[in-house]
Amino acid sequence: MKEHKPIQQCRSYGAAVACVPTNNHKLMPVDAITVNHHDYELAYSRHKSHFSLCPHADDRQRVRA
Repeated sequence: MKEHKPIQQCRSYGAAVACVPTNNHKLMPVDAITVNHHDYELAYSRHKSHFSLCPHADDRQRVRA
């Protein structure tokens, strides 16, 4: 199982972001303040999606084919 990546900064506005594995084993960017070092899976009740907070989220999301 993947572990979350080290805390990084949002390239759009500098917020602290961590990527946590989802149930599908893909990494999802979340607000870093909601993550601790024992998090090995996304918990929707606790982790807040970075895209819901980022004022530039619409500019950064990829278009799926």
